[in-house]
Amino acid sequence: MMKKIFLITILFLFTASIYAEGNAGTEDIFNFGAGAKALALGRTFVALSDDVSAIYWNPAGLFNLNKKTVSIFYSKLFYDTFYGFLGYVHPTADYGTLGIAVLSLYTGGIAAYDNDGFYINDFSNTKMKILVGYANKLPWIPLVLGLNFKMNISSLNNESATAVNMDIGLQYNLLKPDLKAIALSGHKSIDDEFVLGLVFKNIFFKTGTRLNLEEDEENFEIKIGGTYLHWMSQGFSIRGLLDLHFHEQRSMQFSMGLESRLYESYFIRTGYILDSGLSFGAGILYSQWQLDYALTFRPLGATHNMSITWEFGQSRLEIYKEREDIILARIRKNVEEERKKQIDFYDNKIKKMREDIETANKKMRQTLKVLKEQGINRLTKLVESYKVRLKNLSKTSKKERKDLTRKFELEKRLLKRDEEQKVNDYSKAIEFFNRSQYRKALVLFNKVRRKDPRYAEVIKYIRKIQAQKRDVTSYSKQVLNYYKIGVRLYLTGKYLKAIAMWQRILRIDPYNKLALRNIERARRRLGYKTKR
Repeated sequence: MMKKIFLITILFLFTASIYAEGNAGTEDIFNFGAGAKALALGRTFVALSDDVSAIYWNPAGLFNLNKKTVSIFYSKLFYDTFYGFLGYVHPTADYGTLGIAVLSLYTGGIAAYDNDGFYINDFSNTKMKILVGYANKLPWIPLVLGLNFKMNISSLNNESATAVNMDIGLQYNLLKPDLKAIALSGHKSIDDEFVLGLVFKNIFFKTGTRLNLEEDEENFEIKIGGTYLHWMSQGFSIRGLLDLHFHEQRSMQFSMGLESRLYESYFIRTGYILDSGLSFGAGILYSQWQLDYALTFRPLGATHNMSITWEFGQSRLEIYKEREDIILARIRKNVEEERKKQIDFYDNKIKKMREDIETANKKMRQTLKVLKEQGINRLTKLVESYKVRLKNLSKTSKKERKDLTRKFELEKRLLKRDEEQKVNDYSKAIEFFNRSQYRKALVLFNKVRRKDPRYAEVIKYIRKIQAQKRDVTSYSKQVLNYYKIGVRLYLTGKYLKAIAMWQRILRIDPYNKLALRNIERARRRLGYKTKR
């Protein structure tokens, strides 16, 4: 006797129940949806898609999740029919967001009869949908692109079948700033949001699972949605949602939803869908956990739906902020190191200047000491000369002795004043010279030279100043030629030869400023101490 299996199950009634009256065609059994939040909003979730169930509604919404998230959804539909969802989303800071989920529909207690109508046994029907999704923001426009790959697996009384398909989704947030901007702002954003969503479902047309003579087809669908969020105050907001649904074999449908957020952690939701009517729900957020509930109405009765979601790990925003902190810390470190280098550089420079000043002062003191000794020597010679002259005078010539003594005192006084003036003028002139105040220095050096052309190094300093003030265009062709050759040698790294060439200039013009300056630079390149 051949057995004829009669599938007595409300599974197909349930499948048919999701169509509006008068609409023809078939539809995927999993079009019931996923996630209590989405169901409470009347399945109006294309633009929002901000939880793990986004992998089902619009894969682009996966990008909205900032932490690793696990979500479980459960619903008992009717009799022994159970519907569930388990999903995991893994966001990354640089490579988009990955997600994986499993939808399962189980019906047990299905009776099998033979051809004579006698009961044989009970069996079950199991359907599963495995989804693997990915979403990322496009680099050239502020648009999020997502896609998922789906595999349907059906099992009925020891028979099984599989089918694959794919969805592509888009999301565009018109008002909300970029995630990195939110992370770097350092505060929670309470700006309004206006998001548009678009999803192309089942782009591989006419694929389905076939068991015996029955086939469940996944038809091509397009869903367009929009959502607007308005913050009334800190912790209180209201969101409106609207979706349009274009089906290959049915007329256009629409759904709408409304969500209120209270005290940041409590949610009240309601929705309406054309073929099912109203739905209601609520949610509560506590720490990293969220519990959502939805009450939906189907032609076969009301269903209670629950979702539990757990977030864990470091969020994408925290990673952005941490990276920015690392960059800022590195910048601060570099700035501090550079500041320290600058301080050390200027400390060394100041130290060198102080050493140079001390050396110059020491030299000045020695020079002044020598000059004073020279002045004393002149005065001593003057005294000795007058002593001899006074000695040679007749002792009886009082008038001559008196006149000579008066002349001696006058010359002595003038010589002493003149020596003191030359010392003062010379020392001030050197100070002006060391400060590069050449005009003032030249006036004093010339004043000293008029009194004594051979006084100390007055001629040498005058020539140095004249060399500094001298125009380059007045140099002879020979000097300019030596200078250019030396520059070419210097640029090719031949510093010793360049120094030798510029020293030729100093034989012609001992205080040539170009030659002296470049010789000093070349010696620094060679690591020599500058000879002053």
